[in-house]
Amino acid sequence: MKLIGGDLALQIWAIPRLEQHWLNYLSLLFPLRALAANQHPECLV
Repeated sequence: MKLIGGDLALQIWAIPRLEQHWLNYLSLLFPLRALAANQHPECLV
């Protein structure tokens, strides 16, 4: 990941939002995975 001039400012602005995006994604993913495991126990990893 290159940090050059304005790109650095953009990344400083974007990184917390990216992390929040992943937290939102994971919070959706885990309940869906649990639901899928309840529906199909053999799929649980």
